[in-house]
Amino acid sequence: MNLLKLTKLPLYLTSIGPVLLAWSFGKFSNFLFFILLLFFVIFFQMSMNFSMDVRDYKYGRDVKFHDSYFPMGPYSIKVEKISPEKVFLISVISFLISISLGFIVLFLTKKLILLIYGAFALFFSYAYLFPPFEFYKRGVGEISTFFNFGPLLFLASITALGVNININYILISIFFGLSTSAIRFIHHLPEENKNSIRFKKFRVIYSSLVLSSFLILSTVYITTLIFLVLSILHILFLNDGLRRDPEKTGEIVALQFLAVVTIIFC
Repeated sequence: MNLLKLTKLPLYLTSIGPVLLAWSFGKFSNFLFFILLLFFVIFFQMSMNFSMDVRDYKYGRDVKFHDSYFPMGPYSIKVEKISPEKVFLISVISFLISISLGFIVLFLTKKLILLIYGAFALFFSYAYLFPPFEFYKRGVGEISTFFNFGPLLFLASITALGVNININYILISIFFGLSTSAIRFIHHLPEENKNSIRFKKFRVIYSSLVLSSFLILSTVYITTLIFLVLSILHILFLNDGLRRDPEKTGEIVALQFLAVVTIIFC
């Protein structure tokens, strides 16, 4: 069993990055809160990923890129041969662990605003997967991704770690939301119907998400301007073979996380 592929672990950097950066803004204090938040987002994303496998299996989707670290479709069920019932159980257990950790953070910090962040996160997660919304099936999954991996995650982490929110942190949260939406978009592009607007206009949509995210970040931290340049190069080498090439997902995930590391150390 390949745990990296089964859990889609490389994609977890999109949720680890905001928590890690928030901790650095808190001067690396409150280590307990950092660990609680870290495992909260890891188990939350794990729950979402396994739920997606069950939904994809239910709707008869095939597994794509099973040889890469960014497989798509019900990989856990069709490749690893785990029953749908067990995958669903793993999803539920991961969700319950995540929620428990969230309530522990809420209890320890006594900041009720975190309850509001959490409620919105649950709503967008539900809207992403389940009726009547099912954003991921309607071509608007990036709405949930933007909020859950951007403003809600980063600003909630900042708050839990005792850091006061300012305009720069809001802009950074938007960077996370837009860049992770770009990751979600490019990762799921191979599933798009070639006649859909999203596929026909993928260059415009993807480029807008990527460039706007790194442009916003570079206005806050000039040292990250290099990543705006790298993102331009990344976009210039886009091609129509993306339906068969999952590595572009890895590139943009790496750019996002390296930008986080650069802010922390510079």
